[in-house]
Amino acid sequence: MRIIALIALAALSCAGIALAQTQDAPADPVAACQAAHAEDQSAHIACLENAITALRAAPPAPPPAAVTEAPRRFVFSPPQPAEATPAVTVRIVQVSYNREGLGRFVTEEGQAWRETTPAPQRRWLDPDEDYTAQISRGMLGGYRMNVEGIRWEYKVEPLN
Repeated sequence: MRIIALIALAALSCAGIALAQTQDAPADPVAACQAAHAEDQSAHIACLENAITALRAAPPAPPPAAVTEAPRRFVFSPPQPAEATPAVTVRIVQVSYNREGLGRFVTEEGQAWRETTPAPQRRWLDPDEDYTAQISRGMLGGYRMNVEGIRWEYKVEPLN
């Protein structure tokens, strides 16, 4: 909302500056020279040269205050975890998969975890085996499960 207000303020100030310049500035020097010296080309050129010299000699107008201020910049800083939580080693005793291919893992302590992204069937864990895994918190707040002996990292969330 602040950005929209700043843009509107800048547009209004630019419109005001343009209006002030058209009211204070003399008529277009090219049109004025052409109207005054339409028949005499050398007088027309001399008039244009005088207008250019006058424009160069005039001090430049100071920029308006709104333009001289540096724009505010938004600096993105990624969220930092409150404290680093170490990986927890768990023993997975039950594995099952639903129709979408999301795995459900139950640990020895009875805690259930569910995959948040489906793994291809070739990466599914065998339901008849027990596994040892490490569950750690990801950088952006999710959980990652790394099963010993498997190079695949599972993205999981706690169910209870």
